[in-house]
Amino acid sequence: MCDTPHTKAWFMSEMQKSLAGLPSEYIREVLSDFEEHFDAGILNGESEDEICVRLGDPKIIGEQLRQEAVQSGADVTEPSETPPLTAQPRPSTPPLISGQTPRQGPPPFTNQGPPPPPPPIRTASSANGSRSGGCLRQLVMFCVLAFFNLVVVLGPWIGVAAVLFSMWFVAIALILSGILCIAAGIIAPMMVFDWITLYTPLSYFNAIMAGIALISGGILLFYAITLLNKGFYKLTARYLHWNCKAMG
Repeated sequence: MCDTPHTKAWFMSEMQKSLAGLPSEYIREVLSDFEEHFDAGILNGESEDEICVRLGDPKIIGEQLRQEAVQSGADVTEPSETPPLTAQPRPSTPPLISGQTPRQGPPPFTNQGPPPPPPPIRTASSANGSRSGGCLRQLVMFCVLAFFNLVVVLGPWIGVAAVLFSMWFVAIALILSGILCIAAGIIAPMMVFDWITLYTPLSYFNAIMAGIALISGGILLFYAITLLNKGFYKLTARYLHWNCKAMG
């Protein structure tokens, strides 16, 4: 019979025993790193036994981490005696039939590739240095983006926004002009314009048609401006989101 599949609890317990004597903060970071490996594997549809096989023997990984910790100058003490963990029950092996050779199950672990890299041993000074480095990077990115936006982006953006805003008034002016032309062709047939004199029925008809054309042009321009404003708003929102992401 094959061995019982290994579990996450077994792997984490063996890893903790193999890391005994290392700094407690380092042990917590290593265990947290392997917790993330198990969580990612379970999300990908792997069983706990498959994840254990993929990671490798926790004792071998612990020895490698211990050697790296010693080489890095960490404060390593000899592991103390730890009480044995209760072994997980394994299925009993049925009696062999006469002449039958026992089946050898696969080894509990096969090292498939190198173990995942251990997290670095962090100290208070390194943590403070990383935080200060992150703040410095954000400050530099803020200065660069502020200069770029003020010098390169702001001018064209204001120009495009002004053109789009003025086009609203153009559309409104076209619609109002068309209404006035229609009113002039119907109500004031004797009114004289610089470009047309309303004396004949044909002149009345021309004024009304010109008013309809102006109103139609204003409505089409109004619709086009609406689409352009939506696109301009989306483009501005994406650019602002990119700025926030670059600074984060």
